[in-house]
Amino acid sequence: YIRTFVDYSQRQGYRCAVLNHLGALPNVELTSPRMFTYGCTWEFGAMVDYVKQAFPQTLLVVVGFSLGGNIVCKFLGEKRSNQERVLCCISVCQGYSALRAQETFHQWDQCRRLYNFLLADKMKKLVLSHRKFHGHRCLREFYEKESCVHYIHNVCVPLLLVNSLDDPLVHQSLLDIPCRLADK
Repeated sequence: YIRTFVDYSQRQGYRCAVLNHLGALPNVELTSPRMFTYGCTWEFGAMVDYVKQAFPQTLLVVVGFSLGGNIVCKFLGEKRSNQERVLCCISVCQGYSALRAQETFHQWDQCRRLYNFLLADKMKKLVLSHRKFHGHRCLREFYEKESCVHYIHNVCVPLLLVNSLDDPLVHQSLLDIPCRLADK
């Protein structure tokens, strides 16, 4: 879906930059002492800085899908300066709070429990293949620190949050986060 989105965007005249998360591509060896996390914005920030330097007159339309939606919203909300030259942001199908989302993964509706197993298995393989963790005391702390829910209220550029009521990964209970933000 990202390739399709980029192809369509380029046909409309947009210049695109895409971030492949550290350690996520199975055929690319991880050369960094760490891999991507749910909410680490360092790589995205470096990419944005590069694009801003390479194209100093360009305004950015920032788009993130799923995990990427969390990262772009968190990045924009972390520091006001991250929003400079950003025209708008679009986040599609993200969960806003990993801590609250993980609680819903034990439910059987919409195969969430199966998705949880498959996602956990894939993440376990990724982590084991790189054998490093990210210095958090526990999973709860990791989820809290990595979620954009604590930063998204700082985003001042136009922000479009798109979710589906029947998303098998993002439970309906998480949608109160964007609804409260919209009411602000």
